[in-house]
Amino acid sequence: MIEEVQFGGFGSITGKVDVEIKMNHEGEVNRARYMPQNPQLIATKSPSSDVFLFDYTKHPSVPGTDRTCRPQLRLRGHTKEGYGLSWNTNIPGHLLSASDDTTVCLWDVQASTAQGNFLDAKTIFKGHTAVVEDVAWHVLHEDIFGSHMVQKLIV
Repeated sequence: MIEEVQFGGFGSITGKVDVEIKMNHEGEVNRARYMPQNPQLIATKSPSSDVFLFDYTKHPSVPGTDRTCRPQLRLRGHTKEGYGLSWNTNIPGHLLSASDDTTVCLWDVQASTAQGNFLDAKTIFKGHTAVVEDVAWHVLHEDIFGSHMVQKLIV
């Protein structure tokens, strides 16, 4: 008997996802990205304006029953939720976030000047006139990024 293989996502799937660790989070996770240079650091976007930074090695594999979200850092700078999130592959710790508040925020989590577990944005970019849907660093140039507005404009 010859095994039939289909391409394009229409065949049967034999793989599975194994959950290794669970962490409490405020609301749903709009987006999650790990830092390429330090994969145990995970940034997440939530329905709040804050971006959360978790070091998963500092959390038990099963969260406590109190359901409290305990990120290592809460990154502040936005006034609304959003979805865009991008780590710089050339500069460790540089994280961009796009938001419904029409801004893009940049944090440097490596040179943390955190007050408690809060870190304010290093720079807030205000060049957009509508919701910023997504943001991404340039792969080769460490200081260049692109962002996308709802009106289908790329800045």
